[in-house]
Amino acid sequence: MKSLPQTHTRAFTLAEALVSAAIMSLVLAAVTASVLSLQRSFSASQDFVVSHLEQVRAMDTMQRDARAATASEVRGSGSTLVLTIPTSDPGLLNLQLPVSLLGLLSPTGTAPAPATKTVAYTFSNMRLTRTENSQVQTVATRQTNITFQQNGSQVATTIAFPSRYNSQAKEVPASTMTAPLATRVNTW
Repeated sequence: MKSLPQTHTRAFTLAEALVSAAIMSLVLAAVTASVLSLQRSFSASQDFVVSHLEQVRAMDTMQRDARAATASEVRGSGSTLVLTIPTSDPGLLNLQLPVSLLGLLSPTGTAPAPATKTVAYTFSNMRLTRTENSQVQTVATRQTNITFQQNGSQVATTIAFPSRYNSQAKEVPASTMTAPLATRVNTW
């Protein structure tokens, strides 16, 4: 009887299979940790950008109103800023006459009172709102701190927004805005 030729087939031993499975598990764990770290980093960067954009928008809105205002008042220990903004249309002939001369031009002999609107910025519960004519508009929703200050004819605002890095709350660097109030000619 003739015996079958023995073929030497090579196969992995149990030890080799266990070592390769352990190495693949380590590689897969490292790749998973890297993906999770990148995801957290992307989320933190995105949060920083959104916070910064809200900060810029809030500062631009307040600066526009402060520059148009003729009077301001800080209330509530610096948490509310009330601006008085003239709304009268000077028309085509804006002579910038003093109030004493305007009284001579009006039919009643008194200078007409300029039409104004009141705009209030209020910081409460991490929200900055703008109120005009009883209409409340949310300007930004991510502040951790905001301070309004008035120094003569200057209005200053400092805003800080949060940002998350490595699961810890850190603030976007605070922005400070200083805007001069508008000046109106009252006398010659």
